[in-house]
Amino acid sequence: MLHLKIGRTCLAVLALGAAGLSGCSKSAAETSLHDEIDAVITGLEEAWKDADGKAWADQFTDDADFTVWFGLRLHGADAIGSGHQDIWDNFYGGSVFDLEIESVRLIADGAAIAHLNGWVYGAGETRPETPAVSKPIAVLAKQDDGWKIEAFQNTPGFGPQCFGNDLALAVARGGCIPPEARP
Repeated sequence: MLHLKIGRTCLAVLALGAAGLSGCSKSAAETSLHDEIDAVITGLEEAWKDADGKAWADQFTDDADFTVWFGLRLHGADAIGSGHQDIWDNFYGGSVFDLEIESVRLIADGAAIAHLNGWVYGAGETRPETPAVSKPIAVLAKQDDGWKIEAFQNTPGFGPQCFGNDLALAVARGGCIPPEARP
């Protein structure tokens, strides 16, 4: 069995005498979990693209928590949906939130954690070749109708790729400075 990694998915291809490629040997259960969580993440991306607060809220449990990149905590799917509707209506309308699953794993029966990478850019543009601007973490719970997000922490994607190992500089500057502009 030869495993091919294409985008977010890992495809198994029958090959005589071929060994598996490292980093892509997932069990059937891991592949299924990844695909099920990917459906939720795709739902977020589509809701963002369509600027649809209700569709965004539909990816969350009724009592979910969403922590915005600057620390604001939204509680409940309705607040999460209306809060995002407001940012699309006023700031991010016509943009894309491209999310990629970095890792996903079960943490308990019916509970999973997903580490994501995210890029925001204009509709019709291609994803920037820069490090992710967002490094969200989602905790998901298996519901009767599929997986839903219980908690989402939207962390800005600046850090070592911007400041090396100088955490104090990262905190002091509050953002990513190109290497050529660093002191």
